[in-house]
Amino acid sequence: MSGGRTPGWTEQQTGIALCAVLAAACGLLAGIESGTFGLTALGITALCALAGLVFDGFIGLVVGLVCATAAVALKRYTGIWNPGEFLPAVALAACLLALGWAAGLAGAQARRAARAGDTGNGISAPVYGSLGLLTGEYARLRLDEEIARAREHRRPLGLLIIRVNLDDPGLSPAARQSAGRAVARLVESLLRESDVPFSLSEQEFGAILPDTGATTGWNVVGPLLDAAGRATFTDRSTQQRRPLSECAELQTNLVFHTERTPDADTLIALARESTQTAPAENRDPAETTRLRVIL
Repeated sequence: MSGGRTPGWTEQQTGIALCAVLAAACGLLAGIESGTFGLTALGITALCALAGLVFDGFIGLVVGLVCATAAVALKRYTGIWNPGEFLPAVALAACLLALGWAAGLAGAQARRAARAGDTGNGISAPVYGSLGLLTGEYARLRLDEEIARAREHRRPLGLLIIRVNLDDPGLSPAARQSAGRAVARLVESLLRESDVPFSLSEQEFGAILPDTGATTGWNVVGPLLDAAGRATFTDRSTQQRRPLSECAELQTNLVFHTERTPDADTLIALARESTQTAPAENRDPAETTRLRVIL
């Protein structure tokens, strides 16, 4: 990483900030209410935020809807409902609805980050720049854990490696880094919540895919590759955004744990192999499928 890079906000930080803003808005609307309803509305706000954090965005939205309905019903029950209370009630209901949704998203993202950063020894795993990708060292530790878990429970385990081959010699080092980060963002954001994205270099990324076999692997990876075909990046030398498809080729290798891949290094080495190496007759067909994507 270059020393001049200014980290941006991560998705997790953005979600927490949004929750804080919405919770403050709900608290303000509840605070202007008088008597018992105001205190109860504050309690409903706290309950909405805490309950939403336990679930994902969709269930959080349902939690927000329930809390909004409860607030409106309580307002009518306490006898303070009148035409002048309509707009404050609508504002409070809308804020509670949004708060439940935002809390659900923030909670899901926090759990994903915790799973990605849990290396089993209490060490917080570093990430690639401001993105939620493990570095190669910590990815290997996590992959060893997943291999042991897959072997113990007889569950499938996949590993995705994506190599970004930039074929435009005119790209500056900053533009090359920007192109790599465009792919890194896709890897971090478009896979499943259970997957663990990581970075091996500024042009090589991957993800650990628990409970994923050959029959479902490409269904998981397909949307990522489709999005890569439409992705753009900033070429700082021209201060313009360029399609990744103009100057990049993605070599995508999806491999699966077998008895011939007993540890992380072996599985990663298999995923990194060139399509020209290792004759097909010597390779277990269940181990790997490969795709070179011309964007």
